[in-house]
Amino acid sequence: MNVIDGWSLFCPSNLKDDSLYTYFIDNQRTINHQLVIFGLRELNSTETKYICSNQPITDPPIIDKRFDFTSNYKILIYTSGCYYLDANNHWQSNGLVVGPLTNHYQTQCYSNQLK
Repeated sequence: MNVIDGWSLFCPSNLKDDSLYTYFIDNQRTINHQLVIFGLRELNSTETKYICSNQPITDPPIIDKRFDFTSNYKILIYTSGCYYLDANNHWQSNGLVVGPLTNHYQTQCYSNQLK
């Protein structure tokens, strides 16, 4: 459980609008995984100043200590997939990748197969 395949820090300077951070995990990053664990922790003011000042960070700031959030947070998690019917009328997903413009209303699909 000590293996981390990906992580991201959200700093105020990274906001695309005034209230929304987005973290996208496509199906290529979840191949051969049985589960995805998602964690959320608010950085304290010292961490924010240091980490968000464009200092290179090689490991996520994981600590074994309880923190209380100073703001309200909402997390929206959804799954999406891209499939096609093969010649035998079976659903297949090989060669398809869910694109980063996917949201909870529509799925963007990329294919590396041309027919």
